[in-house]
Order: sequence, then C-alpha cells, then structure tokens
Amino acid sequence: MVWKRTVIEEAFIQRDAEQILSIPLSATGLSDKRIWRGTTTGQFSVKSGYVIAKEMVQNRRTTCSSGQASGLEEDADMWKRIWQMRAPAKIKMFLWRCLHNIVPVNRVLTQRQLPVDPICPLCGLEEETPSHMLLSCARASKVWVLSPFRL
Repeated sequence: MVWKRTVIEEAFIQRDAEQILSIPLSATGLSDKRIWRGTTTGQFSVKSGYVIAKEMVQNRRTTCSSGQASGLEEDADMWKRIWQMRAPAKIKMFLWRCLHNIVPVNRVLTQRQLPVDPICPLCGLEEETPSHMLLSCARASKVWVLSPFRL
C-alpha cells in the first residue's frame, strides 16, 4: 500500500505534503474502519453512548467534590458571566475554550501525544498553557501593556 503522491502534492502545500508522505501506511493492506470503544463489538449503540456519558458526568462530580477541579455550579456561573460579556461570540467562545483547556497550545498538543515541544515558542521559559499564552508570557505582557484594556 502506498500514498497517492500526486493527489497529496496537489492538495497540500509542499511542507505538509512531505510530512503526510512521511507517515508510514499499514503493512497489512487492510482498510481503515471505525470502531466504537464503548462496546465489545465495536458497534455504536445509544445505550453504550448513554453509559459513557453517565460515567463522564459521574467522574466529573467525583473530581469536583475532591477539590481537584471547580464544581459544576462554578462552571455554569463562569459560562454565564462569559456569555453576558459585551464581546463578539468568537471571543466568548475562545475564553470558554481557554477555561476548559482545549485551546491547541503546545502543552495540550503534547498531552494529546502530538510531537511538539510543550515550551512556549515565544519566550522559551515555561510550558505554553492557555494562561501562559494570555497572561504570563513576556510577549503577552507587552501586548497587554500596549493595549487599551487593563488586567
């Protein structure tokens, strides 16, 4: 099994095409297929989705009650405050993503097993997290000093 080189090179810029083409393909020649990890058969069912959702809610409550994360009420209050801000929806959504640690900063990408250095590429001093990116990075501090907004 080999990549369709011309298709990849036509669809992507050279740098991305080279990275894609460097990914080894399966030696077995079997086609990919979707597998649902929530069942032993690999097939999705509403029941299995419900069970997983219920476990996620329970795990979140357990984590919240142990003091390791904010409570569900605090999350709802924070979202309410963000949503009531006088700002464009994309800003509100960005803040929500930052608060839930799902902005694709280097630390998050590293946690998702992507081959990136977790250190901030701008200052090189700390891991790049949402709070570092927005507040503690030396470059971010300079932006805030020059902006009309005060923290």
